[in-house]
Amino acid sequence: MKKEKHLPGLLEREKIIGDAVKSVAAELRLVDLDIMARFIYLEQHANIADLVASSCELFFKENTLIYGARADIELKWGEIPDVVLDLEFHHQGVQVFFALSLRPLVAAVDVHAITFDGEGRSPEDNTARLMAALEDARIGSPNTLAAAGIAAGFNDDDSRAG
Repeated sequence: MKKEKHLPGLLEREKIIGDAVKSVAAELRLVDLDIMARFIYLEQHANIADLVASSCELFFKENTLIYGARADIELKWGEIPDVVLDLEFHHQGVQVFFALSLRPLVAAVDVHAITFDGEGRSPEDNTARLMAALEDARIGSPNTLAAAGIAAGFNDDDSRAG
C-alpha cells in the first residue's frame, strides 16, 4: 500500500507504532503457524483475540492493545507465509487502527487511522501525544533481541521492509 505523502507525520507514526509493538510481534510469532492458520481460516476471532491478548499482557496494560476482529493469511507453496492481524490501540484519548503483518523474521505495521480526542492540535503535538500514550500503556521492558526484526510500513510492491 502506497502511503500518501500529504498526510503529516504518517510514516513517522507508523515507525513509532512499529517500535512499540516489536515485542508483541515476537510473541505472536511463537504461535504455531498451523494453529494460527486454522483460527483465521475458520474465522475463530475469539481464539485469535485470546492469542493477541496473551501476547500483549507482558508489554501493555490490559485492553490498550487489542485484536481488531480481522485477520488474513497468505499461504502459497514455496513462499513465505504472511499473517496479517488488525489491531487497535486505545489509551489516553489516542486511538490507532492498524494492520500487523507477521512473516517468519520480519513484521510490519500499516496504519489505517489515528484519532485524537479533544481539540485539534498540530501534527507534531499529536505525534507527541501518540508517543506519550504508547509509553504510558507499556509495562515491563521490551524484549529487544526477539523483536529485532520489525519494520514500519509497506513499500510500493507490497514486500515488507526490514
